[in-house]
Amino acid sequence: MLFTGLLCGFLLGFVMQRGRFCITGAFRDLYVTKNSRMFVALLIAITVQSIGIWLLYEAGSFSSPAEDLPLLAVIIGAFLFGIGIIYAGGCATGTWYRAGEGLIGSWVALVIYGLFSASMRTGVLAPLNQELKSNVIQHRTIYETFGISPWVLVFILSVITLALSAHSI
Repeated sequence: MLFTGLLCGFLLGFVMQRGRFCITGAFRDLYVTKNSRMFVALLIAITVQSIGIWLLYEAGSFSSPAEDLPLLAVIIGAFLFGIGIIYAGGCATGTWYRAGEGLIGSWVALVIYGLFSASMRTGVLAPLNQELKSNVIQHRTIYETFGISPWVLVFILSVITLALSAHSI
């Protein structure tokens, strides 16, 4: 199991580093340079994941993927994460492979990611985390809200991804 994890981690890191895959960079390039290559790669990954998740769900491999939504925690966390990726110079994905390339700033960002993650889960910020997560919206999904099958949304996502893929080639 350890060998498999190390092998998968090595391969994923190799692909991300060689492809310069960074989610923040994908959105930045889309806006700044009008280059949609990484954004389309991200959409392809999300589309493949969506198809895979719903196939596994339909096969009974796991129960409902939806959980209660701690809305305030999500809003505050998203805001802080956005600030963090600006200071780190990219998302966690980009930070990992840049740290592997030897960028000291990325090493610092990874240490700070780890410290704040640990302090929110079990450290001094854990009570704040629990309080923020206690105010939830009962689990409701986009497809339940619209009263449609999740496959309709997966189909729409697939069509958009295919259209953007064809346009960016």
